[in-house]
Amino acid sequence: MFKLNLKIALRNLWKNKGYTFINVFGLSIGMASCILIFMFIRYQLSFDEGYKNENRIYRFVTTWKYNSFDDYSQGVSVPHVAAAREEITGLEKVAPIFRDWGIIEVKDQQGKEVMKVDEQLHYAGPDFFEIFDTNWLNAGAAKDLIEPNTVVLSESMAKKFFGDAGKAVGRQVFLHHTTPLKVVGVFKDFPENSSFPLKIVISYETFYDKNRTDWDSVDSGRECYVLFKDGLVVDDLAASLAAFNNKYYKERG
Repeated sequence: MFKLNLKIALRNLWKNKGYTFINVFGLSIGMASCILIFMFIRYQLSFDEGYKNENRIYRFVTTWKYNSFDDYSQGVSVPHVAAAREEITGLEKVAPIFRDWGIIEVKDQQGKEVMKVDEQLHYAGPDFFEIFDTNWLNAGAAKDLIEPNTVVLSESMAKKFFGDAGKAVGRQVFLHHTTPLKVVGVFKDFPENSSFPLKIVISYETFYDKNRTDWDSVDSGRECYVLFKDGLVVDDLAASLAAFNNKYYKERG
């Protein structure tokens, strides 16, 4: 019976080739589209997964309230970082990550330039790499990023600059021709599905504008992440956050 029905079905499909082609082609396009959409959504949802303390990691956002709409930015003002660290209770770590661009020069032992590139770079401190647990080629490297004029590189960037990532630590690169930066660490490249395409991370103490006091200047490239103390949730910080906002942002609402 099954074989008979199958033969009849195939005979009918063969008789109506045009109709069959349209249906099969449409079904194929539909299935392929569903698979691609599923893959895209799965990829987007996979971002920043697997961090050890991911349920305790949060990011500050800045909100502007206008008459007709509200606007949001992941950026914060420069003085926000130090103030949050000092005044908001319940935060175990506070870590700025500021994006910038700059000319990086690599020189040989005789001081002759061997490479000059215009690259995206970031400013951060050890706390950032402790919040977002990072794989290092040299253990304990993040702690040295607290010193001014220090830098850590991704493995791929270290290979680009020095040919061998294992030989990068202790070497020197120059920012904007004149500022020497000592390489104190090399980290494994962050995965593609990461919010942090980090290649060159300079110590926050080297940031040229770190002492700025202007609360109204907000740049989307200047982000601040925090790690809550173990066991705390957002509601536990409500009073402290409200006091902080009232003190620094009330007149800017």
